[in-house]
Amino acid sequence: MIKHIRVLQIFICVLLISFSGHSQDHPSLILTKEGVQKIRAELGNVPLFDATLEKVKAEVDAEIALGIDTPIPKDFSGGYTHSRHKLNFQTLQKAGYYIRF
Repeated sequence: MIKHIRVLQIFICVLLISFSGHSQDHPSLILTKEGVQKIRAELGNVPLFDATLEKVKAEVDAEIALGIDTPIPKDFSGGYTHSRHKLNFQTLQKAGYYIRF
C-alpha cells in the first residue's frame, strides 16, 4: 500500500509540474483563470455546487484511503485493468478540479 501511495505522490507531482507553466499561458477550455476566480468567490453561496464539491472531496479521499490500485494493463477495454485505469484518471481529474477551487 505504501508503494501505491508513493507512486501516486510522484505521479501527482509530475502532473502538477508539467501543467504549472503551461496552464498559466494557455487557459483550460473548460475553466479559465477568471472562471476559477469567480467560482471561488461564490463558494458558500450556491448550495448545490457546494454539496457537489463535498461529494467530489469524499470520493477522492475514499480512493486515497483505499490506496490507488495501478495494475499492469492486461486487457484492451472493458476488463478490470482498463476500468481501474479509467477510474484512476477520473479520480485524478476530480482531485485537480477540487484543488483549483
